[in-house]
Amino acid sequence: MSLKQETKAKEIVEKITKVDENTYILPSTSDTAKTHTVTYRDGIEVTGDYECDCLGYQYSENCYHILAVKMLKQKEESK
Repeated sequence: MSLKQETKAKEIVEKITKVDENTYILPSTSDTAKTHTVTYRDGIEVTGDYECDCLGYQYSENCYHILAVKMLKQKEESK
């Protein structure tokens, strides 16, 4: 994960809307009119635990939206 992606993730971690235990909605940093959905894929044989509907994920199977959700979950677990 690049420093740029980490910075973007930190910018939006407090703006995450948790829909349910496996679904999160996050704002886009490049277009304020857009949101992205990150989904935890529990019990499915996949390369990663999360998927996102953003273009970055489509190309690299990783994005700052997923990093932001992981940061939020880590924060919740440390309470």
